[in-house]
Amino acid sequence: MKHVVIFILIAISIYFLAIRKSDLDKLLVPITTYTEAQTGNRYVDIDPAKLPITPHELAELGVITIVYFHDNECHGCQQMDRDLTDFLRIRPDVAIRKIAMSPGNDGYTEAIRDYQWRVYTAPCILIFGPNRKLIAGDDGVDGRGFDLLEDWMRAELTKAANQK
Repeated sequence: MKHVVIFILIAISIYFLAIRKSDLDKLLVPITTYTEAQTGNRYVDIDPAKLPITPHELAELGVITIVYFHDNECHGCQQMDRDLTDFLRIRPDVAIRKIAMSPGNDGYTEAIRDYQWRVYTAPCILIFGPNRKLIAGDDGVDGRGFDLLEDWMRAELTKAANQK
């Protein structure tokens, strides 16, 4: 009897893992109900009197939002801008909110203070789902947000190229 119960538990676990979608699988499904005002790539321009806020407050309800801490002097950020431009051509339903930083005037410390997030490197990526829940985010040395975004863009661009 004990072995049967263990076998059933293992079978249920395997079934659950097989049907569970990964974060990447969830991102690959386009959202069809969105407005132009919700989506696209634009800089966040916030009244300094309204700071501090959290990146969660920048996430658009109903669409996938990428909050992107951006530094104009960062070569990785410049490449990310080019990649995101290509990405938005095939996924116009995604909202990208760029927050400008500049290390010359201690922009990283200001970003941490103003946006209540641990920004230690640029680009710093946070990905929020349509329900404004954080799916993945860079946190210090952990680049989960950046890695997931890179995988997502590569998968979408590959899928678009194969459809042609």
